[in-house]
Amino acid sequence: MRKIYKASPRQVEDWYYNYKLQADQVPHLMQFSTEIPDLDLCAFQSAYSFLILGHESLRSNFKNVNGEIIVEVRDYCPTRFSIVHVDGDDEEQQIRLLQQKRHMRNLIDSPLIQAVILKKANGYKELIIIIHHIICDHASLHIIRSELLKLYQSDMTKIEGRIPASYLQLGEYFKQFEVRFPDYENQTFKYWQTRLEDPIWHADFDKYTDYYNQNHNLAVEAEAKYLNWRTVSEQQIIDHPDGEIIHLFLSEALHLKLTEFQKKIKASNYHILMACFGLLHFKFTGTQVHLIQSHFSNRDHPASQNVIGNLLGKLLLLNKVERSQTLLDYVYSCSASFFDSIEKQVFHSEKYRPFLINTRGALFINYISQQMGSHRVAKILKPFQLKDIKVESPFVCVIKEFTNTISFEWSFNKLFLQTNVVEYFAHQYFEMLNFMVENPDFVIGSLITNIEENHEYIKL
Repeated sequence: MRKIYKASPRQVEDWYYNYKLQADQVPHLMQFSTEIPDLDLCAFQSAYSFLILGHESLRSNFKNVNGEIIVEVRDYCPTRFSIVHVDGDDEEQQIRLLQQKRHMRNLIDSPLIQAVILKKANGYKELIIIIHHIICDHASLHIIRSELLKLYQSDMTKIEGRIPASYLQLGEYFKQFEVRFPDYENQTFKYWQTRLEDPIWHADFDKYTDYYNQNHNLAVEAEAKYLNWRTVSEQQIIDHPDGEIIHLFLSEALHLKLTEFQKKIKASNYHILMACFGLLHFKFTGTQVHLIQSHFSNRDHPASQNVIGNLLGKLLLLNKVERSQTLLDYVYSCSASFFDSIEKQVFHSEKYRPFLINTRGALFINYISQQMGSHRVAKILKPFQLKDIKVESPFVCVIKEFTNTISFEWSFNKLFLQTNVVEYFAHQYFEMLNFMVENPDFVIGSLITNIEENHEYIKL
């Protein structure tokens, strides 16, 4: 018998995003891959089937019924979740893989998890697991990867035919959450409304352009004089989502310095990189207090730790730069601010009531750590740019940790920022990070003056 329940606010958001895409566009997917020299197809099929049988999210589809998005959990059917084998040379395999990904735009009938096996020239088989974002966040991806590999390495003959362990399912988790949500929501909204009612908390993106032009003695061209963010409506962004992405990687030398610094001070890379944003924002705008929004899947509550689903919420990081602080002191204050924000996070259920707090002027960070399980070694480290990209936020940075580097994808809406300004900001960020890890005891007030006098602009 099929289960039906109401989609979560986050799933509703993903549904509408998915169906805004053009027919040839790939939906928002998650994936991980691994090369296995002697893949036992029978054992893998058993493990894959057992995984899907145990988690309702992986058997879910979505429908629009009279304007309401509902989730339909299907019974397990082996033919529906068959493994796709892809042969041919690299180019042919990538074409087939792209086709498979486009098929997953169908949320109504298609399976939203897909196992693909590519036959490699060295005789190895590359296993790729692709999952639609509507049923999976990065924490879920880590759960899926760990559980699948554990099952594959087990003796499946002792497991087959048994019912999988009783996991808390996403639909039940949301029911639990709705019961305890109102009091938490009221407290959280009241807190952030009092903190964010003053516009000084927000980023004025015009100041980035002003800073760039002052430092390069350039006049602002008429067509490049962009509107202040406070005068641009959300509808204007939706109607004019023209944007670009600038993609850069940490150099091997800077990545090594950051790794050593992180181990020495016993703080996470996330806190160090957030601190660097705060310092650069202070340098560009002179604003001491700044707000960063970040996607965050809060799994601290025991009930949520093994739930597969998209549990992303908005984490609001409010930090203050003091000129008298050392760089290291500021990193620690950002770390403390992070843990404070966790306790006041706007969860994935924020849209059970409209989220009325205006944070649209904040820099948005999407941070994907190595522990999330989808990234290991970055093979391409050359910078590149993508033009004519749909960007519905003023300024977003997607940060991905790899074993050998960290990548930064700077995307921006052209109503707010110019390409040369973002290039400049991105390279200044690397300069600031390098200075911070080399000179942690440097006082911030002196640092700003020092870098102002000695910076160099590095072109892509």
